[in-house]
Amino acid sequence: MTVSAVADDRADRFEARTFDQDGLGTIRYRLLSPHSLESGHKYPLVIFLHGAGERGDDNNAQLVHVVKELASDEMMDRSPCFV
Repeated sequence: MTVSAVADDRADRFEARTFDQDGLGTIRYRLLSPHSLESGHKYPLVIFLHGAGERGDDNNAQLVHVVKELASDEMMDRSPCFV
């Protein structure tokens, strides 16, 4: 498996979602959830603010640089969180 294939696999872990606000339009975003959720356990939320190079309207461009680190099995096992 190539490095780009691994990054693509990890990018697929970020679920494409939308937030609709009446009169203000729709915001498209991605959500990465912990592998398994324990009932009653609190998980942190990490908000990733991408740079200008990752802007766009396809909801994919922002997955270029952070995917390898935040969506890795090692990271999610060590520090499960929502991203």
